[in-house]
Amino acid sequence: MRAVWWRAVGPPSVLEPGEAPEPVPGPDEVLIRVEAAGITFIETQTRAGKAPKAGAVPPAVLGNGVGGTVAEVGAGGDPALVGRRVVASLNGTGGYAELAVAAARNVVPIPDGVATLDATALITDGRTALGLHELAAPRPGRPSSSRRPRAAWAACWSSWPSPPAPASSAPRPASGNSP
Repeated sequence: MRAVWWRAVGPPSVLEPGEAPEPVPGPDEVLIRVEAAGITFIETQTRAGKAPKAGAVPPAVLGNGVGGTVAEVGAGGDPALVGRRVVASLNGTGGYAELAVAAARNVVPIPDGVATLDATALITDGRTALGLHELAAPRPGRPSSSRRPRAAWAACWSSWPSPPAPASSAPRPASGNSP
């Protein structure tokens, strides 16, 4: 099958198309025929060697969030999923390929009327939102202006690299032609 390989740490040019063995779903896993794969910030940081906790090392096929059609289920899987459009999280690798294996618990059916590409784009942002919701631990009757949601945002973003410093705004040298 075709895949995009991450062969070395570096800029996007280190990603190369190539062949990879077809994955086989194990127990409680599904095989997805990938139609769309998300590219997340953490994947770009992993590729560049800047991820705070890189789980993958080259050579590897990166890609976490995918959308497509279930082609096969492993032992213990729900056969009703075969042929169903889904999105799934792959735990960080394997999505930049024609076929990917996901844990059945990480598969979410795509509702009718929602494009696979749109659903795939939502899986990453949706997981981030759910993670922040868990960190914020909202409770009924608790004011939304509590400090906990802000602390959740801080916890999420504090582990990411700092943005580059802004360019210097040094004054321009005079041209010597004063009015």
